[in-house]
This record gives sequence, C-alpha cells and structure tokens, in this order.
Amino acid sequence: MGITGNVPIFRSLKPQSRPYRFFPNEGRILTGRLTEKDEILPTYTRNLTFRFVVRDNHPGGGAANWDELKFFVSQEAGPFVLKFPYLAEKFEVGQKVKVEWDVANTDKAPVNCKKVNIFLSVNDQLRTGHPNLVPLAYNVENDGEELVILPNYVSSKARIVIKAADNIFLTTGAYPSVISPATKPSFFMQSLDNQREACLPTSLSFEFETEALGGLTEPIQFEVVSGLPSGANAVFLNNSVFGGETNTLTLDFPYTTGSDSYEIVVRSFVPGIDTLERKLYVTLKGTDLNEVQPVSPVDGLTGGAQIQNYNWMKKGDADKYEMQLATNPSFSSNTLVLVKETVGTFFKNNVILDRSTIYYWRVRAINNCKSGEWSEIFAFNTEVSSCFIAPSGPLTINISASGIVSVEGSLFVPQDNVITDLNVKKVKATHERVSDVEVTLISPASTELLLWSKKCGTAQGISVGLDDESQEFFKCPINTGRIYKPDNKLSKFIGESSKGVWKLRIDDLIPGGGGRLQEFDLEICTNVTLEPPSLIKNNILYLPRLTNKIISNVELLAEDNNTSPASVIYTIVRLPKYGSLLYNNGPMSTGQQFSQADLNNGVVVYKHEWGTDPVDNFLFTIDDGQGGWIPISAFNIIIDQSTSSEDIRILSSIKLFPNPTSDMLTVFVDKAVTETMYITILDVTGKLVYQSEFRQKLELDLSDNVNGVYIVRVQMGDKVVLQKLIKNK
Repeated sequence: MGITGNVPIFRSLKPQSRPYRFFPNEGRILTGRLTEKDEILPTYTRNLTFRFVVRDNHPGGGAANWDELKFFVSQEAGPFVLKFPYLAEKFEVGQKVKVEWDVANTDKAPVNCKKVNIFLSVNDQLRTGHPNLVPLAYNVENDGEELVILPNYVSSKARIVIKAADNIFLTTGAYPSVISPATKPSFFMQSLDNQREACLPTSLSFEFETEALGGLTEPIQFEVVSGLPSGANAVFLNNSVFGGETNTLTLDFPYTTGSDSYEIVVRSFVPGIDTLERKLYVTLKGTDLNEVQPVSPVDGLTGGAQIQNYNWMKKGDADKYEMQLATNPSFSSNTLVLVKETVGTFFKNNVILDRSTIYYWRVRAINNCKSGEWSEIFAFNTEVSSCFIAPSGPLTINISASGIVSVEGSLFVPQDNVITDLNVKKVKATHERVSDVEVTLISPASTELLLWSKKCGTAQGISVGLDDESQEFFKCPINTGRIYKPDNKLSKFIGESSKGVWKLRIDDLIPGGGGRLQEFDLEICTNVTLEPPSLIKNNILYLPRLTNKIISNVELLAEDNNTSPASVIYTIVRLPKYGSLLYNNGPMSTGQQFSQADLNNGVVVYKHEWGTDPVDNFLFTIDDGQGGWIPISAFNIIIDQSTSSEDIRILSSIKLFPNPTSDMLTVFVDKAVTETMYITILDVTGKLVYQSEFRQKLELDLSDNVNGVYIVRVQMGDKVVLQKLIKNK
C-alpha cells in the first residue's frame, strides 16, 4: 500500500548537540537519494507536523521542553529541481555561469515563492551562514535562471545550491563540480551586504570587495548603471581600485516621500578585459506621514447620530492608521471613547455614543519607520434628546411548561411625549429552552413589534437589550446583557405617544419547557429644541511682543439665554503657538476649560513668549451644558513687532473693498507705492489661504472660499498691517 494521509514520513533520531536538521539528511540531499524508506519527501497534498525536543540532561534530574512546527505541502507545486549544473562540470574562478532550475509552480499559489537565494557550496556545506556556503545572488526572481559569477574558491567539491528566500525548501546537484584557477587575466567583485531596508531620508553605504585573477594588474573601474531612483545621488569613494582593494558606494536619498523597492545595478570593468555587474536591492520606506486629512464626521457636525462612521484621506507611505475618539481634546486616557488601528481609511464604528455630547476625533498615519503627527482635531456633537427609563420593576410572571402559552408583562408611562427614539434597555427572563419563545413589544396604541423569534437552541436564561443603532446582531447565548439589533426595527414606534401601558409578550411555542418573565425596561426619547449659545464677540487681541494681556469680554463674549455665564464653558482645542494661556496666573493645557464668567472677571491671560510672527491664535469650542454648542473656532492674536500697539495700523492707507464680500475683493493703496508689497490671507485657524506680491492694487476672487472670518496680512519692508476680512454669501 502507498503512503496516504498525514502519516509520518521522517524518523526520529537520537539527541544531537546541533540545533538544526535537514530533511532528508545532508548526505542524501547531496547524492540525490530522496526516497529512502525512513526519510521520504512528500509527493501529495498533506500536512506535516514536527516536534523539536530539548533536554538539559542535568545529573540531578533532567528537564525537557519542546515546540511544534507545522506546515502544508501541496502537490500542485514541485519538485523544485536544479537543472544546471546538476552533474559534474568544470569551471574557472571568475567564470560566468547561467544557473538553471525547474520552478515547478513554486512561484504560484499556494506556495508563492517569488524569490530565491543562490549559493556556492564548497566541501558539501548546505547550512546558511557557514563560510563554505558562499552567497552568489540574493533575492533574485524565482524564474528558472540566473547568471552568477564564481568567486575565488578553487575546489573539487563545488556545488550550486538554490534556497527559497521566504520558504524552507532547497535544491542542489547530485554530483560535485570542479572550480580551477583562472587561466587569463580577469577579476572578481562582490558586495557581501547587497540588501538594505531603510526609512527615508537616508544615506546607505555598500562596500565592494575585489580580487585580481589570472595576473591582472590594471585598475578596476566602477559605475552605477541603472535603478537609481529620481532624486537620489550615488558617489563612489574611488573611481577605480586595484585587485584586492575595496571600494565604497554611498547612496543618498534626501527626500521623505515614496515607498518602493529598487534594483540598482553596479558595474565594474577593466576596459578590454572583463566586465562584471552586481545588483543592490534597496527597499525604502517613505516617512511622509503627517497631515492626514480627516473627512467625516465633518468638523462642526451638529446633532449627529449616536453611531458614526469615520473616514480620512489616504497617505501613500502609511501601512496603517490610528484613530482616536474622546470627550475632550486632550485625548487623555480617562476621556478616550474609542481607539482603533486599521489598515484602511474607513472605520465602521459599533460604539453607541451618548446623546447631547461633544466628541473630538483625530487620526494619524503609521508605518514601520515612525508614527506621523496627529491630524487636526475635528469636533461634533450628538443629537439632543430628552430620554427617560421606564422600568417594569420586578415581575413574577410564570411561563407554564404545559402546552403552548402566551404571557404578558406591563409597565405604565405617565409622560405624554412624541417618541423620536425607543430602545429596550433590558429584557430579563428564565426559560429551560429559550429557542422555544418569541418576544413581542406592544405600545399603548396597540402597535406590535416582534423583537426576536426562536434564538439559541437549548440555551437557558435571557438578559438582553435591543437598539436599532446597535452594530451587533443576535449572538448566543443571550444572557450576557449585551445590546443587539432587533429582528424588526423599533423605529416603528416613532411618532406615537409614550403615555400609557406598554406590554412585553412572550409566546412559548413548544410544550415541555417553562420559565419566568422577571423584568423589562424601556428607554423613551423625545426631541428637545434648544437655543445654542451665541458668540457675540470674537475680536482680535492686540499686544506688544514679549508682554501679556487679559482676554476679557471685550474681545471674547458668548451668551446663552438659558444659562448663566458660569455655565458657558470654553474648552481649549489647540494652544497658541508663540505664547501661553494663563488661568489665575497658572499655565493652561489642551483640553482645559474656562467659563464666560472667568473672562468677565479677567482671569484668562495671553502671554507672548517667543517668535517674530505677528499672528498667533488658539482654538476652542463652547458648551452650554444643555446640548447647545459652538464648534471649533479661533481666537486671533496680533503681536506688534515694534512693541507699540499703535504701529500695527501703520499702513492705514491699505483698503479692502468690499468688506464683507461675497465674491470679489479689491486690495488697494490710496497713495503712490514704489515698493513691492506682500499679501497673505489666513483663515481663523491660522491656515494659509492665499499669498502673493503686488503693487498699488490687487483683485481676488473669493467665491470658492468658505464663509467666515479671515486675517489679511500686508507687508511692505519691515512694516506689517493686519485687517479682518469677512466672507459671506
């Protein structure tokens, strides 16, 4: 009978001191004996399992440990066989040899071996890393042929060995070949380390060894032939060397963007005698990971759903992304709601967010070189609803085991509200076989909704919640208290009155198993119309360099008709760049809060500390504590470089017309100008919108710009003026 299944095909051996083993053993591989009865290579699709056992042989009591290695063999690939040189051949040192092998589908699925390493074996050596297994070509295509150059090893026991670069199989010839000394002038050149992986920007050095053969006395010249990417530079330490000397090639990659692999060909030659080429394999990883652009939820989204999906723009050098969602822009651990790593630019969330809450989210790109900087922060708030829990309280409603029965539990809701959302917060019951029952919710208007039917086989016990917005479908068992999506949508009750008796009916459809309905709770929500706070004043703060100034309600004022100034809360989303915010003389941090009352009382201060840029700002949100909010806004600060706040208006002859504008803007100087002027337009977050140079007059089309407040900065020589521009419809 032939060998079938996953039976053993290699015997166990007595313990040895070396930590490796070839299958079959080296002697049989080198002589082509691959079908001996105690070591047989697999010939059909199967699994192989090996256990490696280690024993310490301690005299007082030996101990043992082991590990298992498992892999899969496919009959769709192989045998992987060396074709030339397979038999005994005669070669010379420095000779170019075209190595050939039978790929035998090993480059295709399921094996997928795309690259191989080629070695020269001297004195029957097969172990990688041994000095008698000499690398000839690393990571070359598994395509069946490769031109190699024989190094300066004179031997009567020489073989070519080919090993999978990313797998465990190999092949070699059945007979040794002879390598004799070179008989005519030539040379040998190699780089022992021709594979590199690096993060951009980088500089890599490769050392090349040379040997003169056959009495060569002429210098060996070097050049890079091909494969060098655009923007990179290649410099040899020496243009030429004599045999026996080394040369160094330095490759400089000064840029940061672009991840790719390159095959760089280096040529060495002696004119009229010989030419050799070597390949350098360079894998570069780009580090352009900053400024990932969030897309949605959009910044400023108001009344967002409790479940949000998140997406952002792709960065070409990223391997993955990390996304964070928090209730505070500090993103401290106690405020984090969600942290997710994903390889894509879209994340479908299954976390149900709280209502009437401001959330902040950001994302960054990551690869094996580094983590990029966090993106700008986007903020949104969730729908504002008034919700209450309607509990049934403890119930003791028996579900009889005799016959097909229906039982009902009830609860009374006194509030007369129009339902905008309804969730079943809890259903708790016992039953010998929960798969026997159907559960239905009935409203005071007699609307019936089947929540679920016949779930979970012979499982016992029910403790479950139901929500249309849950991303989880029913999973067994259903006694874990998790929130699942019902079989039918609870939104069927939207628009009905909440007032009256609500019923939960359990239909036991199969006799022989009973239980008890113990409790059910409903969450009922209705919309609330809120008046959000109003940002009455957001004026520019002017101050001289290296001074401080109180931010008062003259510059920053928000009002809310439904609450006091102490309840109008500012949250810092981003700190100033060139100074600090102080609260009662102490430095503030991202995520810290202050109230409108604090501004009214003069305890919030901006302190300019460094830099010559005349524009600074910080970002904030406003929350009234009742679900109303103002999205991320900027408070702008102008620093007078001449230390006099009056000098900021030095270029008073510059006019913006019309201001406010809906489309066209004219910037002009009503006095003669002989010097070039430079204009920069920034949005309220400090981002550059436009820049140019002009004289006397400039016309701009702002029709495509979003509505809002902009800062126009005009510079002439060392004088600067800044003006506020309003863009509206």
